[in-house]
Amino acid sequence: MPLELAQAMTVGGLNLYDLIFKSILQLHQCMGGSGWGCITGDLAHDFVYTLFIPHVVLILFLFIATRGLGHRGLETLLGIGVYVFIIYSGWYPFFATMTLLWLVISLFIAGFYFFWGRVIHPTRSRELFRLGFIQAKQKAERRKTEQALREDIEYLKKELEAARKENDRESIKAISRALTERELQLRELERSR
Repeated sequence: MPLELAQAMTVGGLNLYDLIFKSILQLHQCMGGSGWGCITGDLAHDFVYTLFIPHVVLILFLFIATRGLGHRGLETLLGIGVYVFIIYSGWYPFFATMTLLWLVISLFIAGFYFFWGRVIHPTRSRELFRLGFIQAKQKAERRKTEQALREDIEYLKKELEAARKENDRESIKAISRALTERELQLRELERSR
């Protein structure tokens, strides 16, 4: 740490830099080249990459994680309690290191929602969902109808064979008409896909 920084961060014999970054947040000196979630001695770097951005992400995470209790005071109390636990139990360096990954994932998700909102406007999304639901329902009904027609055709073919064996002309004519009618209905359904 430069001498000027050490003098600026010392108040009444207490080094604020060491107190905040090393004692309270329990951050370690950077060993690799990333500099993310560890201290370098450069106040600007350490403030932005190990204090400000990780705290913003941590506070957003806690805000999202503590919603749903139904009572605003309890949600706030739980958020503060978890925050203090993370800091004093030594989990903060882990969160500070994972902040980069979390931010990258969040940016991709936000970009997806942004571009998806440009393709399908949010006011139209409900209409498109309903339209898709109606089409899926119609498709399912069409499949049921096709299956019922195929079963009828198979049954009528068996009946026609039985009528031919008995040589019953009236039954053969009636069954042949019904069979032709069902086959035409099936072809029309297959064409309308």
